[in-house]
Amino acid sequence: MGNLYFEVLRGKTHFLCDYPEDATPIDIKKDIQKFLNFKVEDQVLKVQTISGEENDWNLLDDTKKLTDQGLNPRVAKADSPLSIALIVTSREKDMNIERMSSPPPMPEAMRNRENPENES
Repeated sequence: MGNLYFEVLRGKTHFLCDYPEDATPIDIKKDIQKFLNFKVEDQVLKVQTISGEENDWNLLDDTKKLTDQGLNPRVAKADSPLSIALIVTSREKDMNIERMSSPPPMPEAMRNRENPENES
């Protein structure tokens, strides 16, 4: 069993986290409560679809495991975490995500790892 890697986004707040495959959205919400002091019941989590469409987000079901919602180590990798939007219902009605600076280009060694057939 592997870990799932996420980038949780709200406004200018972006943080990386990882969870075991059998975790639920409640586990993520409990950690958010520890770090950001937002009550679990005030949090809504949406995951960006695997297609990567910028405005295509799905609500995470608190009662289901992350893997039962289509999230697995192939789509939520350490070097390519899946985006999760945090909505705090007591403060906002919809997502508010502000872009960070663009990441640097992927190092050659990491590109080769994703495409092993290209290695010499």
